[in-house]
Order: sequence, then C-alpha cells, then structure tokens
Amino acid sequence: DKLGESQALMNLGRVYLSIGEPDKSLSYYRESLEIATEILDPLGKSQILNNIGDVFAFKGKSEQAKDYYQQAFDLSEEIGDQFGKAEALKKLAVMARQTSNYEEALAYYSQSQEIDSGFEFRQGQAIALRGVASIYQAQGDFSAALDFYNEALVFRREAGDKIGEGSTLREVGNLYYSQGNSSAALNYYAQALDISREVSDR
Repeated sequence: DKLGESQALMNLGRVYLSIGEPDKSLSYYRESLEIATEILDPLGKSQILNNIGDVFAFKGKSEQAKDYYQQAFDLSEEIGDQFGKAEALKKLAVMARQTSNYEEALAYYSQSQEIDSGFEFRQGQAIALRGVASIYQAQGDFSAALDFYNEALVFRREAGDKIGEGSTLREVGNLYYSQGNSSAALNYYAQALDISREVSDR
C-alpha cells in the first residue's frame, strides 16, 4: 500500500518537526514525497511540499521555505485543490511578513481569505485575518489591527476553535497593553485565561 506508506511517512515527518528534529522530519518528508510522485498522488504531494516548506521555515531558511510553498501552491492550483491553495498562500504570507514585505503579505492573506470564505472555512479565515491584524500592528495602525483581530475572533467563535479564540484574545490584550490601556488589556487577558482553564478541564 504505497499511498498508506507515503501518508505514514508524512505523519512521522510532522511528529519529528513538532519535537524539534527538523533533519529527521525532512528525511521522512522527502521519502514520502518520492512515493507520492511515483504513485501520481498530486494531492498528497502538495501537502508534503507545504510540510517541507515548514521544515525550512523552522530552520530559518526562508528562501527555501518560500520555494516549497510556491511549488505547493502551483500544484494545488493545477489540480484544483482550493484548500491546498489557501494553505500555501497563508504560509507565503507569513514568509513575506517576516521579511517586512507587508504589501505582498496582505495580498497573500487576501487571496487566502477569499478562497476560505468560498467554502466557509472559518478557521482558515480567522488565521488570515489574524495575520492581517499583525501586519497593521507592526505598521503602527492599531485601530485597523484591532478591527481585524475582532473579526478573527468572530470566526474563531463560529468555528468553535477555543484554543484559537484564547490566542487571539491574548493578542488583543497585548495590543491594548502596548497602547497603555491596562484596564482593556486585563479584560482580554482574563477572558483568555477563562478559555485556557475551560480547555484544560475537558
């Protein structure tokens, strides 16, 4: 079962990256990619390309990461995989944001959100909106950042994504704190703490 073997190798790659062993992760991903290419599994191949990009991003090699994310996007577009396209666009946006190419990052996030909204993938929309908010925050436009964080919160709640909701609440708290509004910051931090306790009690 070559497909099962490729997926198992991809899962091993994910685990090794999650525990901070990128070289082992990359080895498993490359083996998985070789099989996906051999058995003509373009959907699996695009996922693996995205994952290999994550390894290079983890290692701080942004140009190589971007190359793999672009390959994943191109393949997803070729086979009509909208979800894969949106995923690759978000990753390209992160790379652009890290190098202060804010206009490029905003364009990637906009495309990603448009795709995700087409099939009502709320978590995907929330991730893109949070990314947009972080860009405006980095540029010093705190009003716009707050608007996008709050919009992301709506989608987090609609998706039932408690962990994402807590994370976004903390980011809004950080935004208020950076502006010297301690009372608003405390309010958002308290909400985030309540959600963290709720999740850990499950």
